[in-house]
Amino acid sequence: MYVWCDFRWCNVYWIRFWTNHWGQRDKSEKTLELSQELHKKFLARNRVACCSILTHKFEMGSPEHKKQCVRFTGEVAEDLARIIAREKDLPIVEEESKD
Repeated sequence: MYVWCDFRWCNVYWIRFWTNHWGQRDKSEKTLELSQELHKKFLARNRVACCSILTHKFEMGSPEHKKQCVRFTGEVAEDLARIIAREKDLPIVEEESKD
């Protein structure tokens, strides 16, 4: 069974909302393009996008499981922020190194 995590579904909705494509059929192709970009970035880092596969080694709710989910959520949130910034012509401020 192919399972999409809630955080990835939510990001598709945020793409539609922040790029002003909400309810506009003529712009749904752009939403699909941006969603695919987000999905491909996730695949490039993790090789699969199925939560059942990504979490099969962990007991549900274990510290390791939560740590991995937090990592996925953070990575996708950053990708989403960068996509929205690019689409809205907003500057991206890089975090300074804490060395």
